[in-house]
Amino acid sequence: MESLNLQELLSHRQKKTLRFSEFIEGVMANPLDYLNISSSLISDAIKYFGFEIVIRSGEPIISYNIFKDLFSTGVNAVFGQEHCIKHIVNVIESFDNEAGLNRGIVLVGPPASGKTNIVDLIIRALEEFTKQKDVKLYTFFFKFSDADGRSIEIRSKFNHNPLLLFPISMPSEKGAMIQPRKMLFDHIKERQLNPSEMIIPNFFHNATLDKRTLDILEALQLNPINKNKSLYDILEEYVRVEEVEFTTAQAKGISNIDDTSQLRTRVNPVQLDTMNAAILNEHLPGKFLYQYDGAIVDSNRGILHIHDAFGIEDGSSGKDYKPLLMLLGSGKVSVESTQASVDNSVIITANIEEMKHLEEQLDSSKLLDRIERVPVNYLLDSNSEMDILRRDMSNMREEYDVDPNLLRIASYYSVITRLLPPVRKKMPDHWSDEKKKLYNNISAEQKLHIYSSQNDDPVRTIQELPYWHSFHNEMIRLGLNSYDTGSFSSFIASHPKAVNLRDCNLFSTEELKMIDNEFMRYLWNEHFPLEGKSGISVRQLQNIMRNTITHSDGRKVHVGIFLKQLTRIIEEGPELHHWLAGVADYQKNKPAFPYLTPEQIQGNTNRAVYGNFKELIEVVRKLYHSIVNREITVCTVDRNPEQ
Repeated sequence: MESLNLQELLSHRQKKTLRFSEFIEGVMANPLDYLNISSSLISDAIKYFGFEIVIRSGEPIISYNIFKDLFSTGVNAVFGQEHCIKHIVNVIESFDNEAGLNRGIVLVGPPASGKTNIVDLIIRALEEFTKQKDVKLYTFFFKFSDADGRSIEIRSKFNHNPLLLFPISMPSEKGAMIQPRKMLFDHIKERQLNPSEMIIPNFFHNATLDKRTLDILEALQLNPINKNKSLYDILEEYVRVEEVEFTTAQAKGISNIDDTSQLRTRVNPVQLDTMNAAILNEHLPGKFLYQYDGAIVDSNRGILHIHDAFGIEDGSSGKDYKPLLMLLGSGKVSVESTQASVDNSVIITANIEEMKHLEEQLDSSKLLDRIERVPVNYLLDSNSEMDILRRDMSNMREEYDVDPNLLRIASYYSVITRLLPPVRKKMPDHWSDEKKKLYNNISAEQKLHIYSSQNDDPVRTIQELPYWHSFHNEMIRLGLNSYDTGSFSSFIASHPKAVNLRDCNLFSTEELKMIDNEFMRYLWNEHFPLEGKSGISVRQLQNIMRNTITHSDGRKVHVGIFLKQLTRIIEEGPELHHWLAGVADYQKNKPAFPYLTPEQIQGNTNRAVYGNFKELIEVVRKLYHSIVNREITVCTVDRNPEQ
């Protein structure tokens, strides 16, 4: 075994420091490398670590590798949330193209649906991405020196892009007003082979520096020692450009808060010793220095994550949202009666009750208009649910003799409690009456298997998508061609535990012929994004699994014990198990499905089982017996003594 080289293990390259002119040379040579804004950085970070293509219910969708938690042991991995993540990526990418108001994203869903894990992994990807050598992310600081060679460095918590040092407007030597920043960008575009394709994000045209930085620049220009020096000469002498690496721990480019009162920007004086104060006074005579602080400032150029932003218990009110309103409205933050531009992608997490609380507030409409709601519900794919259980219950499998079907049956039950009955009235005209009847008569267990089934021919599924399907555009953005099999076939992934519909014994041969990709897409999209808002959460399921272990004999854990525990919990009811309060059996004068009208859920006997936790136990029990029957090998023994 090779010895561990600790020196190499803990080595880290020094940050690169440039003079202002060296930075500008780099911009001129490769401008796009230096024009990142927060949304483009996040989008690039998500894609940088790779992706796969998965097929869910006839819908191909991109599964980004960062959500497997590549950065640790996989303990925070997110499974089966590709549709939610697609929505997030689409909204983030749209930020680049907007010239008007900024927008934020709010992830809304029931508790334990994975909202926080999704944001945490995006943040981790951004953090790791900015450490890559080919990512050009720079800020600047001021360096002041005295005659003895001693120096002091003054930094801003904003981590501004050095390009913002070019003023939007300023008087020329002849007295006329000029626009240095626009002139710089026009020159950059003229140097390109295709100037019309060179799009400079709107942020760079209008962004302003913080007041302290502007005060320092003004004081340097007014100082007699800099007489006859141009602004460029002053920047070259006093400004040093350095690389930026985002970090959650030090709140650099990333802020995580759980209280909207933390959005307010604070002003703190800079404490200097006698020597440094003397150096500073030589260049900024009589200048009092202060420092801005706070979540909005610290997350400039990156992500501002507000966890459980609209809490009911913490008494959050409209005044606490005002800094967020300003940020999402103007892209600026208020600092000491002035404003500074902030480039933040705001991602908020909130459960359904918190979001409802916000909507009921009289002054919430302005904020609601500025945030894009992304639903994050419980999983509808039993294979992904099984992945979560396999990870979180790994100790159980190591310490006990576990029924090999236990995790599958547990995931079946949790997912089946979340499903809504098919109630669609209008279907494609080219469907036969038998196909329409099959659709409306799909049972809960059939729907469960359709959602988690294995795709027979994923390449064909992709190539037969309608021309208007959004997946074509997604492939183009990722450099893939849906009409060139070789460009994307290697990215297609399938779940090793997925079951083919032919093998589940729930459909006849004629029914299987009717369940094509279009049929599955209609079924999936009918209740999206309502389906998965209710039912058993994976956290509740894990508690039931732990009870199953407790009631086992200490050696073996089998499906029968699990189903008995489910039955006992259902019989005990919501007085002991709060999450049963919304279950059909215990609701008084309330519909079984609050998202559907009574007229919709009437008519078919199959629909009575949907949402009925007690009856669904028997459904899953039958599925278990079916699995066992398939696994039993029948042998015929000829007892002829002569053979």
